[in-house]
Amino acid sequence: MSSGGKAAPAPVTVPAPSPAPSLAPVSTPVSARAGLPAGEKERVQERLDAWLLDTGLAATPEEARHPRWNAMAATAARFWPDADAEQAETLARWMLVIAVVDDLFDEPGLADPDEIVRLRHRLTLLVRGLDGTPPAGGAVATAMAQAWERIRLVQPPSWRTRALGHLEEWLEAAEREACHRLSGFIPSLRDQFALRLGSSGAPVFLDSFEITYGGEFEPAVRDHPLYRRLLDVAAAAALAENDLRTLDEDEAVGAPYNLVRVLRHETGCTRQEAIDAVTRQVEDGFAQVDAILTAAPAILRPTDGAAASVTGMGLVRLARERLPGWRTLHDIDRYSRSSAGSETYLTRLRRELLVEYAETGAAR
Repeated sequence: MSSGGKAAPAPVTVPAPSPAPSLAPVSTPVSARAGLPAGEKERVQERLDAWLLDTGLAATPEEARHPRWNAMAATAARFWPDADAEQAETLARWMLVIAVVDDLFDEPGLADPDEIVRLRHRLTLLVRGLDGTPPAGGAVATAMAQAWERIRLVQPPSWRTRALGHLEEWLEAAEREACHRLSGFIPSLRDQFALRLGSSGAPVFLDSFEITYGGEFEPAVRDHPLYRRLLDVAAAAALAENDLRTLDEDEAVGAPYNLVRVLRHETGCTRQEAIDAVTRQVEDGFAQVDAILTAAPAILRPTDGAAASVTGMGLVRLARERLPGWRTLHDIDRYSRSSAGSETYLTRLRRELLVEYAETGAAR
C-alpha cells in the first residue's frame, strides 16, 4: 500500500470489511449546514462577477460571463456541499485564481520559452508574498491577494505554509509542461504519471479540499498508507479520465502528457487501441477507489480511540459522499475562449504579468 511514484498505481487487492456494528457518526470540523439554498448560488455568482470586474481579471461584463468562470459559484457549492454563501464565495474566488493561472500556461499566444520562464517567475514572486505583504501589481496580483486574504482568516499558518509551497511546485511543473509542449517532447510511460500529476496541481486540489474540511488534516492522517494509496489510485484514475475527455483538444494543441498520446508514442498502437486501454485503466482505477473506501472503516476503526483514526474515518466518509460531485467538476470548459482570435483575456493578463516582471528587475 505504499506509494512508489511509479508511472501508474499497481492493482491492489483490498479485503472486504468484516461484519461489525454500524459506526456511530464521527464528529468532524465540517459545517453541518445544508448548503446554499435555492437562488443563493446565483447571488454568489453575481458577487463573483462584480469581483472579476473590480480586480481587472475581466475587462468587460461579457468576459465576466466567460464559461470558464461563470459557473464557479455552483462549482464551489458542489465541491463544498455544506458551505454557506460566505464560504462558497471564499472557495470560488480561490478556484477562479487557480483556473486563471492554469490557463495562462496553456494560452495559445504563449509560444516563447523565455516568456514561459518569466511568467512563472512573476507568479512565483506573487505567491511568495501572499502570507506577508503581497506585491503590488495588476489584475492577477490583486485577485490573488484578495482571494488569499479570505483564506488566511479560516486556515492555520501550518496549512498556509504547505499550500504556498505546493503552489510554487505547481508553477514549476506548469512551466515545464508548457516548454515540453512547445518542443514537441512526449515522455515515456514510466515518467508520464509523475509529470502529469505535477502539472495537474493535484496537491493544490487537495489543499482546496482541506479548506472545505474546515482546518487541516493531521500529519498522521495525511501520511497514513491507506490514505496515500487512495490518493495515488484516485489521482491516476481521475487524470486518465480527464485525458480521455480532452483528447481531441490535447491532440490539437500538442499537450505532451495526455496518457493516450504517450501510450501511442511508446507502443505504436492505434488511437482506438490506446483509448480502449486507458478506458480500462480508468474503470479499474475507480473500482479500486470504491474497494478502498469500502474497506477503509474496518482498517481505520480505532482500537484505542486514537484521534487520528477518528479523523481518518471522518475523512473517508467525506470522500464517499463527495466523490460523485468531484467527478463532475470537468463540466467547466477550459478550452472556451472569451473572444474570437488570439487577443483573449488570457493574452491581456499574460502581457500585464510580463510587464510587471520587467518592472521588478527580477532575475531568474
